[in-house]
Amino acid sequence: PELDSHNKQTGRYIARVDGIEYTLAIDKNGLPISIQYTDQLGSPTKIIFNNVIANPTLQDSLFIFTPPKDIDVILQK
Repeated sequence: PELDSHNKQTGRYIARVDGIEYTLAIDKNGLPISIQYTDQLGSPTKIIFNNVIANPTLQDSLFIFTPPKDIDVILQK
């Protein structure tokens, strides 16, 4: 976590990936508020999270992919 001049956490985490700096802001409960970055062309992006629920119960059926009937499925083994 990022620290301020008094050595207190700011609620921001910074990571660099492939030359791009990402800043994740979290609230006092540790839930994400936003993530922002500037891409390699200089365009800033900020994604704001609303109604975040930590560790919700998810149905297994959400992770089953059923392809449409009119497509070809190619399996890679």
